[in-house]
Amino acid sequence: MRKIRTLFLFVFILSAVNIHAAMECTAWNQVTSAASFGERTQAAYMVFNGKIWLAGGSRLGPYYGDVWSSYNGATWNSATSLAEFGIRQGQSGLVFTNTAGGPLPGVEKMWIIGGEGSGLKNDVWCSTDGVTWTLATNTASFGGRSEHTSVVFDGAMWVIAGMTASSVVKNDVYKSTDGVNWVTMTANAGFPARKLHTSVVHDNKMWVIGGISGSVLLRDVWYSSDGITWNAATASAQFAARYMHTSVEFDNKIWVIGGSIGSGLWVKDCWYSTDGAVWAKPTMTAELTERAGHGSVVFNSQMWAIAGQGLSSVFLNDAWWTGDAVNTATATPQATATTYYPPTITATRTLTPAATATAQVPVNTATCTRTAVIETEPTPAITVTEDDTDVYPNPCKDHVKIVFNVNKKTDIKIYVYAFNGSLVDTVDYTAGRTPNEKLYQIRLDTSKYAPGMYFYVIQGKDEDGNIINYKSKKFMIKR
Repeated sequence: MRKIRTLFLFVFILSAVNIHAAMECTAWNQVTSAASFGERTQAAYMVFNGKIWLAGGSRLGPYYGDVWSSYNGATWNSATSLAEFGIRQGQSGLVFTNTAGGPLPGVEKMWIIGGEGSGLKNDVWCSTDGVTWTLATNTASFGGRSEHTSVVFDGAMWVIAGMTASSVVKNDVYKSTDGVNWVTMTANAGFPARKLHTSVVHDNKMWVIGGISGSVLLRDVWYSSDGITWNAATASAQFAARYMHTSVEFDNKIWVIGGSIGSGLWVKDCWYSTDGAVWAKPTMTAELTERAGHGSVVFNSQMWAIAGQGLSSVFLNDAWWTGDAVNTATATPQATATTYYPPTITATRTLTPAATATAQVPVNTATCTRTAVIETEPTPAITVTEDDTDVYPNPCKDHVKIVFNVNKKTDIKIYVYAFNGSLVDTVDYTAGRTPNEKLYQIRLDTSKYAPGMYFYVIQGKDEDGNIINYKSKKFMIKR
């Protein structure tokens, strides 16, 4: 007879008045120094479908037309070695849903715009999976251009400035709601012509930051609420004039990261501003390495810097993050009861010495490597959805148990990271079918881990080839 376990679960009701969230950008954490996409600069970076995406770029002579994605910034998977848009650098990338007209209206997609390959491009491509790319137009009215910027703002895609034919640098602005038809909002914006600048959306405005115009490096900041009229927030920001930097909006601030302050002079500093006029430099206990022509995104509530060109013109294929969320809230616990029927499993452990454990049906079959141990003891009252996961005990001492859900035979890879972003352990796990229960748990030996905060990421691929992106979770080791 199966045991029935009843547990009182505490449900926390948060008072909105007392909730405060802040981002601590105090250190850069490297998750890989040699990502599988290879060294490159001037690629396009996007966040789509729970992953960071990278498309194209270059390394000295070679241009790339490949597309890669990552669930965690450390492990990168190739979507295609040569996309339909071909080889290029200096293109822009964004994520946008065209509601009417253009390819696949109503579906969110990644978009690649312009760039330089065999000449300057004025084509626009889109994809829902990173594998197959659809041409929206190869005759966009903004003309062939590279080293421009693009943002999504006010229900449209925007193209801002950049370099056009005969190396002419522009200060024009275009927008499109379908990727096919592009409207000139201004042929001569209020800001000086530029390329290799950055653009970001913040405070319901579009922003243009820095760049290079001819041989003049810029440190000005401009904003617009309509793309037509542009106003200067500052002509001389506190950071050094630069180009090939990156910018994102993070923690309700505009950030400027790295870049070049002169020929061969790469920097690693970060600056932020809430209004575009006054800029401050955070105190970092661990800094990013110098770079320009890299990519930056906001992913998993963290700010990322990826690849680019470093000191001595060394090309990079690393990935870094910063910005831990610190939440404070007043919570009132309320107790509710739930009934849980624990699963029973049969498992084989391939560690040395080999061991097997057998329990009653229904049957789950699994093969593990490294420090994983399949557990036959009952799981506590935990409910996880198809792509969810949980961990207990938390905090833990010498082991932790990771629980997740499958409904088909699935190859599982678990990555364990220290909270500074360094990879600590990996676990390979093949989960079999279950006729009734779908809940799996493995026991991870943490006795050799140092006390502190950790998190894990689970990636799965089922027998039909479907990718499962499980939610990541944190756990703490206390001794």
